[in-house]
Amino acid sequence: MQEYFLKPSPFTTAWNDKQHFQRDGFASSTFDVDGDPGVGSGSVGIGGSGSNGIIGTQPRFFPGQWGQCSTTCGPGVATRTVECIAMQGITSNIIKLPDYECEGSPKPNVFQPCQVQPCTLNEAGNDDIPVRERSLTPTRSFKWDYSDWTACSASCLGGIISFYLNFNYKLENL
Repeated sequence: MQEYFLKPSPFTTAWNDKQHFQRDGFASSTFDVDGDPGVGSGSVGIGGSGSNGIIGTQPRFFPGQWGQCSTTCGPGVATRTVECIAMQGITSNIIKLPDYECEGSPKPNVFQPCQVQPCTLNEAGNDDIPVRERSLTPTRSFKWDYSDWTACSASCLGGIISFYLNFNYKLENL
């Protein structure tokens, strides 16, 4: 089989370093996105038609890699980019689109809770109080409120899970 190599993928998720034309004439690569509800592993064909992760002219969301946790100890939040993309039919270029172009396609999570390590008493200042019950104090001018993940809305073929996240900040002497 003869292979024609394309430019490297512009995406930050773990794509293989080889994209190539296969016997059907369409470019392909494989990807693996661990731990993302609604985003699985599989082969991505660019320009073809079908299912299981195909990126064609139909817009769809594409998740980036998770960033670092927002805290060095205790609960925090990790973020990533999720972009709406599609392939231009004539040029076969992959383009970024506004999010509304991907309506009807499930959007992967942009935030997820994280914890690098538990805080020591000196780092947290009030470890004896559960995280969700801590309040703003003169020595603590912010806090995160968050909920647990909800149960999945479907037992198979994808569903939705969510959580509540709120950042409270105390303004000084206004």
